[in-house]
Parts: sequence; C-alpha cells; structure tokens
Amino acid sequence: MEKLPFGRPSDRIETMNLPINNLRYVTTDGLEAPVDRNSPDCPFHGPGRTSHGQRVANSSIRGLRWETLGAQRELKFNGGIIAALDPKSGQIVVKVSANDLPEPNNAVAVNPDATIDHQILVPPQVKRAIQQYPGKAPVEREHPVEGVSEVLVEDQRIILGLDFAQEWVERRTYDVAKQLWGEQVLQYRK
Repeated sequence: MEKLPFGRPSDRIETMNLPINNLRYVTTDGLEAPVDRNSPDCPFHGPGRTSHGQRVANSSIRGLRWETLGAQRELKFNGGIIAALDPKSGQIVVKVSANDLPEPNNAVAVNPDATIDHQILVPPQVKRAIQQYPGKAPVEREHPVEGVSEVLVEDQRIILGLDFAQEWVERRTYDVAKQLWGEQVLQYRK
C-alpha cells in the first residue's frame, strides 16, 4: 500500500498560496473529469451530468491531477475519493477510503505541490435533537462520528459530511487554513 505524502510544516508556508488550475479526477482507466461540481462532466454533478461524467462515475476514481505554475501535479490513492478545491486556502480537500486512512479521520488537505498538509480530525461527536413526544422539548443525543462521506463547496466554504448513527449525515463547515470546525449546515438521513 502506497503511503500518503505528508509534507513538513516548513513546506506549508511556501506552497499554500500557489494557484491550482484544471483540477480533475483521474480513473484507473485513464479517464479524467473536472472536480468542480458545477461542471456537467463532474462525476458527482448529479442527474444533469454528461455521459462522460457518468462513465467517470462508473469507473474507479483513484487520483487527482492539476497544474501549478505550469507544472503538472498528480496524487494517487489506493481507494475511491471525493475532492473539492477550497476557495479560501487554495488547498484541495479529499475524502479518502479506508485503504488510505482509517475512519473516522478519513479526509486530508492537500497542498498545491501534492503533499498532504494535514489529516482532518473529525469532531468526536455530533448532537442530534430528537422530538419524542408532541408538545415536549426535543431530547438532544450525542453520537460518535463514524467518518467523512462528503466534500462540498457552498458559499465559498468547505463543507464536510460527517456520518453518524449508521444512517445519518451532518454537514458542517470546516476552515482548512485554521483546521477548525464551524457551524452545522444540515442533518439528514441517508
């Protein structure tokens, strides 16, 4: 199993502000598709995706490729991935499979030079309010986070989906540069 290329702390300052261009998924078959979910060729675009996006979605996505200052960069993984480019830090956030990192901390922030800046440590628990009886206040329950299942960009913010209670997801903002969790955006049942 190939090890992920974690960078040294001294490398972080030098690589953080390099531009990432043409970020795309790469499959084991050599197919490529944009990571940007607004592109209909993105394999995670949804029902409106193109036939090419569908072919990539049906293939084994095992890598990312991009350009930084004219140099092509590539990062390969041992299992399936979902990625997004953080508009604030300029880093790539990647949800990886258990073949690369065990759950629950199965996401990383990648520098423009293709080194891993940091492993994203999930909060230990999420809270869910449960309405038990009509007219009574909801009861709040805590659940351990089981892993990261989604990576999104909404309103110029990175949002990660945190799995819990086997069938629930909490979407929460994450500040990549500060490595801090923010507000809950949504909770839903899968």
